Amino acid sequence: MGERGFTLIEVIIVIAIIGIFAGAAYPIIGNTGARDVDNVARELAADLQWMQQRSINSGAGPFPIIEFTATGYVIKLNNTVIKPNVSFPNTVTIDDLPTNTSFNANGQCDPSRTIILQSGSVFRNIIIDVNGRIHISATAPVTTS
Repeated sequence: MGERGFTLIEVIIVIAIIGIFAGAAYPIIGNTGARDVDNVARELAADLQWMQQRSINSGAGPFPIIEFTATGYVIKLNNTVIKPNVSFPNTVTIDDLPTNTSFNANGQCDPSRTIILQSGSVFRNIIIDVNGRIHISATAPVTTS
């Protein structure tokens, strides 16, 4: 009758294989904050571009307005919600809560704005310049002391 069980070599091989899979999965799992802030930045930039285009197309108004909260935003037109509450993932925060933002018939936002999103040490800035150009920057905001 043969003995049953695992040899020490078999156990070590299984542990090594599990370690390899865990090592490969760690960067994917550990990087969710960066992925979350990237997704939020892209969605917010796309919504701002949509608002800008709608403002240009409407000419004389009314113009859509984006209202920010600590956990997301809504888009309204004549106090009617046209894009309901967009919530940020728990890992993403918005720094220096911006005021409500809208565009004029020329597609400009006055004054220019920078909306800062953060997840841990990862920052994404949505920059709306005085000419109405909207882009995402991955640099950390400059702080003055």
